[in-house]
Amino acid sequence: MLECVSIQRVLPPVSYFSEGKNTGRNVKYTVALSGTETKQLKASLIHAVGASGYVPYNDVLQTQLKVDQLQEIIDQLKADLKARDGALERLVPVQHLAERWAVDMGLVFEEELEFQRNLDAADETETEDI
Repeated sequence: MLECVSIQRVLPPVSYFSEGKNTGRNVKYTVALSGTETKQLKASLIHAVGASGYVPYNDVLQTQLKVDQLQEIIDQLKADLKARDGALERLVPVQHLAERWAVDMGLVFEEELEFQRNLDAADETETEDI
């Protein structure tokens, strides 16, 4: 007959040693819980004490730290995006000016832009070689 179950192993009933004077548990009792039984026992113990919605504090803390780190990254990316949007807005009038000049000179803006990109790429290649 079992008297107690711990998370680690099944405990044997109290044993009496030397004519009933000393009591204790037989430490050589070989019955142990399997992994599945351990999980079921933990779940039933948690349910028995009414803590079935319990989430370990450390898990919550780790999740909160991760959320905070991700929020910092999001805030940084938003600031970077806002700065890039501002820079892009400052370049829109320059693009319109370049398009107008291309029309006034009788050139195709897209072709001239592609030509300039090729020149810039060649300059970057030469700079890397140095």
